[in-house]
Amino acid sequence: MNLEAKLTRREAQVAELIAWGASRKIIADKLFIDLDTVVSHTRKIFKETDVHSISELSAWWFCTHYHISLDFSPIKRSAIIFAFLALVISTELTAQNKFVRVQRTSRVKAMKRVKTTRRRNDNELDLTSFFD
Repeated sequence: MNLEAKLTRREAQVAELIAWGASRKIIADKLFIDLDTVVSHTRKIFKETDVHSISELSAWWFCTHYHISLDFSPIKRSAIIFAFLALVISTELTAQNKFVRVQRTSRVKAMKRVKTTRRRNDNELDLTSFFD
């Protein structure tokens, strides 16, 4: 792992999003770039930082951005990891935004819902069940 690696601004953005667990498709959508560009940036980041997996890249990113030395003993590393885990969990629990993956329903299921709702209300369509 090369802690002294210098990334471009865009590579740093991609590395940060990968470190936080975003998929390549989500990164492409968020940064308004092509998926192939994200793959290219990821390859360059892996080569520049001398890492071989997403988990290593995440560790590299957090170590470089939070000034954590890799020379710590295993006990100190475990304590730091636990502290970051507690921070992430507390942030997720108190966050106003809900980061829940919405399950897509098939068109057939959606049409059945519409028909059922129409039968119930005759003239009025109740769309509240779609947003639950």
